[in-house]
Amino acid sequence: MPFSAGSKVLGRVAYGLLTSAIMLALVEGVLALAGVRPVAYERDPYVGFSSQMPLFVRQGDRWVTADNKLEYFNPQSFAAQKPDGTVRIFCLGGSTTYGRPYDDRTSFAGWMRTALPALDGSKQWEVINAGGVSYASYRVALVMEELLRHEPDVFVVYTGQNEFLERRTYGGVLRQPPFVRAVGSVASRTRVYALIARAMGSGAAGPRAGDGRFELTPEVEALLDSSVGPQAYTRDEELVSQVEQHFRLNLRRMIAMARSAGAQIVFVTPASNLGACSPFKSEFQATVSATDRERVGALLLRARELRATDAVASLELLDEALVLDGRYAATLYERASTLLALEEFEQARVQFSRARDEDVCPLRAVSALVDAVRESADGPGVALVDFERVLESVASHGILGEDEFLDHVHPTIDQHRRLAEAIVGSLKRLEVVRPQTPPTFPASVVADVMGGLDPRDHAVALRNLAKVMNWAGKTDEAQRLAERATELLPDDVDALNELGVMAYERGEYEQAETHLRRAVESAPGFAKARANLALVLVAQGNLVEAERECRRALDDRPADVKLRTNLANVLGMQGKMSDAEGEYQRAIELSPQDATVHHNLGNLYAKQDRLADAEQSLRRALDLQPRYAQAHYSLAVALARQGMFDDAESHARTALEIQPDYAAADGLMAQIERARP
Repeated sequence: MPFSAGSKVLGRVAYGLLTSAIMLALVEGVLALAGVRPVAYERDPYVGFSSQMPLFVRQGDRWVTADNKLEYFNPQSFAAQKPDGTVRIFCLGGSTTYGRPYDDRTSFAGWMRTALPALDGSKQWEVINAGGVSYASYRVALVMEELLRHEPDVFVVYTGQNEFLERRTYGGVLRQPPFVRAVGSVASRTRVYALIARAMGSGAAGPRAGDGRFELTPEVEALLDSSVGPQAYTRDEELVSQVEQHFRLNLRRMIAMARSAGAQIVFVTPASNLGACSPFKSEFQATVSATDRERVGALLLRARELRATDAVASLELLDEALVLDGRYAATLYERASTLLALEEFEQARVQFSRARDEDVCPLRAVSALVDAVRESADGPGVALVDFERVLESVASHGILGEDEFLDHVHPTIDQHRRLAEAIVGSLKRLEVVRPQTPPTFPASVVADVMGGLDPRDHAVALRNLAKVMNWAGKTDEAQRLAERATELLPDDVDALNELGVMAYERGEYEQAETHLRRAVESAPGFAKARANLALVLVAQGNLVEAERECRRALDDRPADVKLRTNLANVLGMQGKMSDAEGEYQRAIELSPQDATVHHNLGNLYAKQDRLADAEQSLRRALDLQPRYAQAHYSLAVALARQGMFDDAESHARTALEIQPDYAAADGLMAQIERARP
């Protein structure tokens, strides 16, 4: 049968596509030999960094952790030239990889470093802990980019717990249609695209102004560090979806980077404390009425009272509350706890997981991120250690809790050992470790690791846990931990500082002052304790001495923006407006992107009736941080005082949308309505 004209056209098209594909493959091969790497290996399309500081610096014939990174990383060292017969393993991730609340010695990396020579003496082993405190996947990927040039054999990646710690936006990338993003994602994996991009001046060397990516600071600026705690978080479904997309992209980038260096990669699923960690913040859905919110609160209170004596009745009350709002995290957690009391273990486990996923302050990896790790670990040279499943196999009733974790996410020392054993098992499957290696570590390894700890190590760990708990709003637990730390180390200045902060937050100012004065007497250069002492003195009305403590703290840390802002605040309270303005301006010079400083300066202008200046500073704060509820409220006040009621109402309404319980903004709305002509 003769071919039709249409068949001939299709044939020519198919031939053309095949020829083009072959040519593209050949060009890709040539560029690979030339050392050209795809953009996706090197550049995160979602975020950039205002600058990049190396983690490791050359020191003689070794690479060592840079001094300016030691606040976030363990001190590590490895040979500049990898010795023959050496397997070099880099462990990456956040504070769990770091080893918090202890350090590298008891981390899974530390366990592996001690165990591998005893398990497999056929090779030399280097295990380098490159875990950074509070590091999310996009920062982990940045570290991996640096490590590619250090002859890696294996990357072990434990990430997913810190994805919501930093404020960022994805608008510039995610406003693109999905098809365009998909095409760009595929293209960015080719070397041809990389070559063209570099020729056009848009290569992967780093972020460029106006490229649509959100720019992050060189080091972590956690939301909770510069806010009132979990209250800074609110339900944001779109952000959650965007974070998941970004996380998956970074996992794919890590695989691509590892392969580009000829290294293998082991992913670890992030595991969390479910049964012994209540949600950090619960938030009602917007559709739930005020009456129903009050009803849920009453049902929760009564259910807690009944659980010990009548768990069935408690469960009925919680089910009634879930009818009113099925996504309120506190209700889900209480229901899980009640099911546990009723020995309905599988249902309890599911409910604990749901409570974790509905926590509006997601300091634990949600299910979508855990699943993303599982799904990414596919293909040659990629292995998975399902740490969550490993722990469930040994946890009471399969529910992860205080036997497995020291806080919400940090495993006990023994669970770090169990994780290290599981990683070594995956290295056997990747044929990095010899097949006959035993599944558990010998007693000599356990003795070496545990014998290196003393009471001070445990005290420091308790203090670190106290910091984390206080940082996350769990103040009662934080106080107990800090008090235990001071029992072991009575003059531990960090623990005393934490106790002072917690007493201040409870309004116990005399006790707070006692703790903080002990801290600064033991360590006169401890600027943080002096700054906190100044806050206590302000609360007691002693502004003159508060100013003096602020200045003493700045003597030790003159470039500290928070300290300078505190001094400006104290000066403003004393009516020293010109001096206060000068300190705010110096703080802005040090950190132009700090929305809090612009907000405080705006309020200072408003106190002086310099309303135009106030408006300008407050709008700048909102440019930097659009969901800053207090700045929206302050701007609304300034606008209302100028008679700009419509604009004022809009900002007051936005403040309430961000923070529904913002009573001052609610009151301002009523004042604006009364003031309208």
